Amino acid sequence: MVKLIGPMQSARASGTLAGQLTFGFTGKTPTLRKKPNPRQPRTGKQVSMRAMIKFLTRQWKRLSKPDQATWAQPYRHPCLPDYNAYLKHNLKRWRSFLAPSQTFPINAVLPPNQLWTDSAPGYVRHAIPHLDIITGLSGWGAVIFRSQTPAFITAYDNAIAVIQTTGAGPWTYTDTPLDPGVYYYSERAFSIDGTMWPHEPTHVKQATVT
Repeated sequence: MVKLIGPMQSARASGTLAGQLTFGFTGKTPTLRKKPNPRQPRTGKQVSMRAMIKFLTRQWKRLSKPDQATWAQPYRHPCLPDYNAYLKHNLKRWRSFLAPSQTFPINAVLPPNQLWTDSAPGYVRHAIPHLDIITGLSGWGAVIFRSQTPAFITAYDNAIAVIQTTGAGPWTYTDTPLDPGVYYYSERAFSIDGTMWPHEPTHVKQATVT
């Protein structure tokens, strides 16, 4: 940190210059320091991975005991809980943009529910995509994707949430906080054994956030 007197030909300068240097104040003393990196940066990949971790963590307790027991197979080690294997293998699949599974081994043969985003109304600093069911099959959950470009392709790094979609639906997700602007949402459902529905460009819905 550097103390300054009258930085930038101004008695009070503040803010970041060229994305590198940050002017500010410590008490009444003007300072200049390297721009700090955020402790919790929210890149697309980080948001995507955190969404899947949150989903898998919540779902573990909802799995049947026989389904949980299948996750003892990858390691068969008394010090490694079945939950660790479940989380490790499913997150490894998600990094390759593959859906998670409730059981091991992962077969990925059962068809998921067929869903669609029927609307995505926008409000003050948030939007609420609405998902409805077309055909009920072997559904477990759905990945929600967001873009600021209407003609977008669903991908690992634009996934923002993973929600449970068992039952009759419909389902909603509150996306907040958002800056004012136009956003586009889509979804891809996945089955209980790791099959993900293909991208449907016609399912993209627009939300205008104020």
